Amino acid sequence: MSNLPDSPSRNAATITRVGLTVPESIAPEVCDAFEARGIAVSAFFVEAARAWRIDAYVADARDLAALRADLDVLRIAGSIGTDPEVEIVPDTDWLAETRRAFPPFDVGRFFVCGSHAARPVPAGRIPLTINAATAFGSGEHETTRGCLEALLRLDAEGVRASNVLDLGTGSGILAIAAAKIFGAAVLAVDSDPAAIAEAEANAGRNGVGDRVTAASSIGYDAVIVGRRAPFDLVFANILAGPLVLLAPDLARHLAAGRGVAVLSGLLDEQAAVVLAAHDRVGLALRFAIDHGPWRTLVLGWA
Repeated sequence: MSNLPDSPSRNAATITRVGLTVPESIAPEVCDAFEARGIAVSAFFVEAARAWRIDAYVADARDLAALRADLDVLRIAGSIGTDPEVEIVPDTDWLAETRRAFPPFDVGRFFVCGSHAARPVPAGRIPLTINAATAFGSGEHETTRGCLEALLRLDAEGVRASNVLDLGTGSGILAIAAAKIFGAAVLAVDSDPAAIAEAEANAGRNGVGDRVTAASSIGYDAVIVGRRAPFDLVFANILAGPLVLLAPDLARHLAAGRGVAVLSGLLDEQAAVVLAAHDRVGLALRFAIDHGPWRTLVLGWA
């Protein structure tokens, strides 16, 4: 059973931090449990461990008890095998802490920052306002950076897209970036309801709510995906296994002859398998972007 305290103080000023480091395969499930109970959730990838670090900050005793029960269910199912870290957090200036933990940063012409950022947008930069840890994809991870850099390179090469799909949108950062670069209509889909809500909120926060439609879909299965196809550009920043399985679906939904796909979430040693699966459906490598062990593949019709 988890080692969360059963009866923390009910003092409204008392905040309890609950933290876990988990494999990437179960990170979304654990993050969902934390987001359902916490007043704030932090999630980031630990490169050395190749795992996700997830922390929830809980203020209410009932929420803490509910989180304890949620973690017990995951433990019984075998999803997590270690006790969470639990500590009472001293009084904190949360705005200052958020600024420290998620400072603005650049990805090429993009200026990525949280809504808390006081720093003005540098001249000539394209702002992407994405709050950290509300959904996967704040821009800090190498796979998201690779996708943003790929988008900028495609723009520099003269590629234009008016109809874009962001598959597994997370925070919606790639959908928002495509809407800003191309002025495109973007369909941002995810299987996680929390991600859909966050992507929609972030699109509005970035002034592209009229161009980004967030919807639920498992892979390409949703009716709206088929209705909006074919797509000029498809982002799929997911995992190598699903990329391989979804290669035929990508080919069916990508604009014939001119469509481009940006695939990420894979390690460099997985690239050959992913490329082979897409070669079988007529898609070939245009270029790749590497960040550490992570590779982003940009494909077009052979």
